[in-house]
Amino acid sequence: MDILKKYWWGIIIAFIAIPIILNAVLLIPAFTPIVGDNTVWLSFFGSLIGALASFVMIFFTAKTLEQNKLQLEEFERQWGEEHSSYLSCQPIPSDSWFKLRILNSANVVAKDVSINIEGTKV
Repeated sequence: MDILKKYWWGIIIAFIAIPIILNAVLLIPAFTPIVGDNTVWLSFFGSLIGALASFVMIFFTAKTLEQNKLQLEEFERQWGEEHSSYLSCQPIPSDSWFKLRILNSANVVAKDVSINIEGTKV
């Protein structure tokens, strides 16, 4: 895409110059026998240029789709970070027991939270 933005004037000149150059080349007498006449060769070169232009468009479309895929993956990652809960635990000691304070620092509700406390025998 940057190539098109940088050399747009060259592409326009090429579109104008290519038919003129083809016409000049086809009018030059051949030194060796050539199969076909000028219209056949003009059709061949027209088809060749069309195929090359189609290939270039396919290439740029594939690059654009690749960039779109990477951008979509980045959006999904950002959305996942913004819409996930962030829980932190803080034990609050007391005389013979303790409380466990769980704080949600995120902007979304924490669902299906389970707490597993493993104790050791003293």
